[in-house]
Amino acid sequence: MSGPGIEGGPLPRRNPELLDRYETEIERLVAARDERIRRLAGDDIKLHLHAPGGWVCIDDADEWPCDGAKERLTRQIPVRSERQQYMVKCWRQAVSDLGITDPDEERAMYTRFVAWTEEPRR
Repeated sequence: MSGPGIEGGPLPRRNPELLDRYETEIERLVAARDERIRRLAGDDIKLHLHAPGGWVCIDDADEWPCDGAKERLTRQIPVRSERQQYMVKCWRQAVSDLGITDPDEERAMYTRFVAWTEEPRR
């Protein structure tokens, strides 16, 4: 075997610009859906969104993503790889918003934001 790609060839290179556009579109679609749900259901429904810049759930005050947010995101973004891409973008933004520079803190934030989206190990 010569490599991990199709028929043993190399894997294609990722296009960062295309990935950023794709992640932005996912984020836009999730936000639009959240707004539609809030408009239809009123204030009775909990969407488990994070407070801007604070990364705390506005519905239950837990660290975001809380369990409610994970459930909502799993329903809204059912494809695991797309959900993971969205959460990586959120992780990057949270690290920036919170001014985290320590590698150990970055890893802890990665675990909080992204690890739950990964395939379970067998």
